[in-house]
Parts: sequence; C-alpha cells; structure tokens
Amino acid sequence: MLKKVATYFRFLFWERLLNPFGLLNEKISQEALEKNLNDFFGNLELKELIKPCLITSYDIENRRAKLFNSFKANLSTDNFYVKDVCRATSAAPTYFSPVQIKSMYGQIFSLIDGGMFANNPALCAYAEARKTPFAEVLKNHQKANNPSVNDMLIISIGTGIEARPYSFRKLEKAGKISWVNPIIDILMSANAETVDYQLCQMFQTLGQRNQKNYYRLNPSLKNASPAMDDVRRSNIENLIQAGLAYIDDHRETLNQIVQKLIRNKI
Repeated sequence: MLKKVATYFRFLFWERLLNPFGLLNEKISQEALEKNLNDFFGNLELKELIKPCLITSYDIENRRAKLFNSFKANLSTDNFYVKDVCRATSAAPTYFSPVQIKSMYGQIFSLIDGGMFANNPALCAYAEARKTPFAEVLKNHQKANNPSVNDMLIISIGTGIEARPYSFRKLEKAGKISWVNPIIDILMSANAETVDYQLCQMFQTLGQRNQKNYYRLNPSLKNASPAMDDVRRSNIENLIQAGLAYIDDHRETLNQIVQKLIRNKI
C-alpha cells in the first residue's frame, strides 16, 4: 500500500533539479495518478454510482464551482467518467496540473481541486441533500424526499489538523512572497472551520436528540507532516499513529456514529 501511495508523488532526480520546489512547473507528474485511476475505475460512469454522490472541483476558465452530482448525471447531460472526475477533484495547484475533461456529451471543462472553494464540503452536501428526492433515488419510501436538517445525520471527516502558529513579528512587515504560504494555509483551514461553525449552529437550533446528529471528525496530525507529497515511510507511520490515537480518544463518539448508521440502515 505504501508503494502505491508513493507512486503518486514520486518524481525523478532530474525533475527535482530542473524544477526545484515546483517553482517552474507543477511539482508532480500526473501520469502515475491517471494510470491508477484508470486501472481502478476503468470506464465507470458517474451516473452508475450506487449511492448519490457529490464531488467538488473548480472551473478555472468560467471562474465558478463545478459540482459533479451522480443523481443529476442520470437526468441531464452532465455525466462523466469517474476516473476523470477523480482526476479533476484531486488537481491540487502546485502539486498537479489543471486538467481538461470532457462530459459524455462532449462538453469540455478546465478544472482544479475542489478544495479551493470547499476544503470542507459538508455544507455543499447539505445543500444538495435538501433538494434530492431520496425515497425515489434509493427506491426506499422510508427515506425522506428533500430532507430537512431534522432528517439528517452528517458526518464530516477532515484530513487532520496542524495547528501551526504564525509569528506576528515575522508577518508584520512581510512582503508578497513571504505571505504566499501562510495565506494559502490560513484560507484553506479557515474555509473548513467556517463550514464546521455554520453546521454546528444549524444543528444547535434543533431538539435535544437531533442536535447531536452532526459530527466533525478531524484528528490532530501530532508528529506527522501535513505535506501532501511527504510519502516517507516514517511519515506514513506517523499518520497511522495519529489516526489510532484519535480512535482511542474518541471511541465513545465513534461507537455512537456506528450505532446510528446501523439503526438507520445507511
């Protein structure tokens, strides 16, 4: 498994030499990622997914969010190969190049990672769920069509917290170059934290029972590096240990979630 993960982020000595830190080009070649996506998903189409799915990306030419919706893919021309959707939603700037993908009906989109606008997509999922006829989609009349927040159980899973402080003294008179990394980091984390705040407030307006149906699971990374391309064995081990520590510390909450999922046959 570690070898598979590493193939996504492995680049040659000459690439490092000619393109240090991704300053001249994207940091990582996308060939290995695209090959693995093709091997795993083949020609599976978005409309063929068993459960309703919403996947985020951002259209850089039309300057707007692009949301891939498996339910709508059945009803419109907005259907794609799943491998292309995955390539689009993982096109993180500076790591992978933007990608152009084509719908099954020939429409072309130029896309990057959906985390640019929805680093925590839970509120996007809530908005889409509100207008989805689940009883019809799932062929189960015990499910609610166009559910309200009272009908929902939302489990938002983050990719880990790294609470890195930024020194006031260092940034007080910082120029544009010095602000690049901090501002990206702050915007991404603030985006996720804002969505968590909004959902918490929404669920707090409900009754005692339903207000406990929103969970945000986002472990501390502890000793692990947050860099997406850090696939050193030691860092993978640190990530695993951080996950196991979170499970130990939140076992009661996780058991509550499992029981609710089983009870609701999700």
